Amino acid sequence: MPNVVIHCYSKIGDFCVFNTSSTIDHECEIGNGVHIMGGVTIAGRVKIGDYVTIGTNATILPDLEISEGAYIGAGAVVRKNEIVVGNPSKFLKRNKHFYDLSFFK
Repeated sequence: MPNVVIHCYSKIGDFCVFNTSSTIDHECEIGNGVHIMGGVTIAGRVKIGDYVTIGTNATILPDLEISEGAYIGAGAVVRKNEIVVGNPSKFLKRNKHFYDLSFFK
């Protein structure tokens, strides 16, 4: 999408979506099937697991690891590895993420 910036030494998995004006800083690792909505900022050395969804204008601070299947609310400032919303981020709930990839077979 327009104005997406992905800095050097980052690794991107398959089937990822980067919406308008999202920024991925240096040395990030993005898993498969990750959806990064518009205006998201991901600081350096962040590891994002498979099938994560990051809401519009969220910010993820450096050196964090986001677990597989996590949802991050719009506008959240993420300091920990939880389902979070708000600024600063607040814990919302635990989530068991379900995905069915059988249609790729």
